[in-house]
Amino acid sequence: MATFNGSKSSDDALIENYTWNFTYNDKAWELYGVSPTFTFDVAGTCIVTLTVKDAEGITDTDTVTITVEEKSFIESYGLALGILIALVIIALVMFFGLKGRKGGMAPTSMEEAPEGGPEVHSEGLRS
Repeated sequence: MATFNGSKSSDDALIENYTWNFTYNDKAWELYGVSPTFTFDVAGTCIVTLTVKDAEGITDTDTVTITVEEKSFIESYGLALGILIALVIIALVMFFGLKGRKGGMAPTSMEEAPEGGPEVHSEGLRS
């Protein structure tokens, strides 16, 4: 999103109107106010003209060229990619953590020991 800024415009009379004109993505745009915003989402170049009008009806203009660049892959998809990577890491940690708990561990005091296996007592393992 771009914020235009016409606040440095000055005149001996009160400035009553700020009008921003430009063509972008094959469409004519007209914005109003000292500091309007606009989202440029297609790469390209456009010429923006600010016209100010004072209380006496006198106008003046200024022009600026804006170049909109393509977003990089990271700028476009960085947040979504970061969230996806975090979810994959959490899933892997949970998967391997649960897999490790299933095999080779002695039963807790609430579980029954398999017949012929070691018995678990409060003071430790006994054969």
